[in-house]
Amino acid sequence: MEDTPPDTKVIKGRFQKGQSGNPKGGNKPQYVKDYVGNKVEIAELYRQNAAHVFFELMKVIAAKDTPATARISAIKEFNDRAFGKPATSIRVSGGNDTFDSIDVKSLNDEVIAQIMAAKKTAETK
Repeated sequence: MEDTPPDTKVIKGRFQKGQSGNPKGGNKPQYVKDYVGNKVEIAELYRQNAAHVFFELMKVIAAKDTPATARISAIKEFNDRAFGKPATSIRVSGGNDTFDSIDVKSLNDEVIAQIMAAKKTAETK
């Protein structure tokens, strides 16, 4: 039997519902494969060179010829690395004009399934 992907293309360039337009996924470049296999080593290498990264960001921020957009990006990056990225939360309406904040980090598969079930229930009403 031949190892060919199923015919997913239909009329007018659309794909059949539930079928991937790229069933085999395509090849990842070698540097991506290397990165995925070495995340721990890369993180450790970064930690060892963090002071150098801060110094380079400060040079970009302080340079008079740095474009404003690059300076703003460097400042944001510096702040994220120095103070951590701000917590991400979502405001959810309770239906009675009240809002609850949800810490995105607390969302696991079970919570997401509950949210999707509630959405489906709300759509059928």
